[in-house]
Amino acid sequence: MRIRAIIVSVLALTLVSCGDDDGLTSTTTNGGATSTSAGSSSTTDGVTTIAGPGGQSDWTRIPHDDAVFGVRDPSWMWAVIYGVAAAGPGVVAVGDRFPSIDYSDRPGVWTSPDGVAWAVVPHDEAVFGGMMSGYVEAVAAGPLGLVAVGTEYQGDDYDAVVFTSADGRTWSRVPDPGGVFGGLGWQGMHAVTAGGPSWVAVGYDDSGEDRNAAVWTSPDGVTWARVPHDESLFGGVNDQEIYGVVAAGPGLVAVGNDDEAPAAWVSADGLTWEKVPTDRFSSDPDYENVDKVMRAVAATPGLGLVAVGYLEWYSEATDTEDADAAVWVSEDGLSWVLISEDAAMFGGPDDQKMAAVTAGGPGFVAVGWDRSGGDANAAVWDSPDGTNWTRVPDDVIFTGAGDQEMYGVAAGATWVVAVGRDGVNATVWVSPPPG
Repeated sequence: MRIRAIIVSVLALTLVSCGDDDGLTSTTTNGGATSTSAGSSSTTDGVTTIAGPGGQSDWTRIPHDDAVFGVRDPSWMWAVIYGVAAAGPGVVAVGDRFPSIDYSDRPGVWTSPDGVAWAVVPHDEAVFGGMMSGYVEAVAAGPLGLVAVGTEYQGDDYDAVVFTSADGRTWSRVPDPGGVFGGLGWQGMHAVTAGGPSWVAVGYDDSGEDRNAAVWTSPDGVTWARVPHDESLFGGVNDQEIYGVVAAGPGLVAVGNDDEAPAAWVSADGLTWEKVPTDRFSSDPDYENVDKVMRAVAATPGLGLVAVGYLEWYSEATDTEDADAAVWVSEDGLSWVLISEDAAMFGGPDDQKMAAVTAGGPGFVAVGWDRSGGDANAAVWDSPDGTNWTRVPDDVIFTGAGDQEMYGVAAGATWVVAVGRDGVNATVWVSPPPG
């Protein structure tokens, strides 16, 4: 929730001052993007691209369309996209839209056949309304369709929320007569994947004295159960939270944080889980007194698993924080190695954070942001093997007035799509650019 709190506060201050129609299978085959070693730029028909070696263009920011991405649509003031998947008509993205009527969040869904031409799913009050505030954080595709997960606020506290769709264009909200998504305090879902009994979602439960990790499962996307809380598994001293999950390793691998340490959980079936022991995480001794957070995880056959996030230092002397992007690798989800010690590649002044990673492009692509220039600029790293990483050079498509941040990334057979925001507008970047 830290990232979301930053987003909401920044935007509030700003306001005051590849498939067919029935294709539901996510593809993560390699192709499309290549790492860039040269960073010249060009602009044609309003589309600016980064030019890589040999004149190949790697990334393009999709031109802003008020009717699709905000901010001057008459019914809503700003929008943010948090998650994206290769699904539905080609690509499905989820996030939130901020209506001008009551100044509270509403879930938002966008679709595209190719990552270039986008449409916003019209707001359906019967599906996306009925809540004081709500947003969708992640979407995934499986044999039974699509599932999107997030959080809603009904006036007393936050509860998890789930939506389903057969095609990415028409959605239904999953009822919760048994209160599986809620309870005392706050509950929310950060990520979902096809796996286990059919679907597995992960997040947090704030019903006790502190925050605990939480897992939900479903055989069909409609009927959900909460994996029973085990304090030794999902709890502990201070906060535990799961941010990402993928079908890999022994069956499923989830990542997050345990107090100030990185954390991973594994399961063969989504129903019974084990927590990876802390001594299975290796890193340089200089990182022992640092807040380490795993924000997302991806996997591909032959290359294993990659988790991304950040390392954050806090100085009591200056009352300041500084964060560097972080990458962990694992062959099986049971042992992890931090490999992002290169300060020039992953660090810099102020904050650099990775928020999402996907298997695709040259091997893996991670996205996030870099605040070394004061405002946040979108940031992309790619790797052919999960171990050796290249930062795509900053250029005009990643920068601009105010903040540009990437929160999600997905890969198709021939493209990689990153999503996030540019100031108060939902924003999409694609690699390679069209044409």
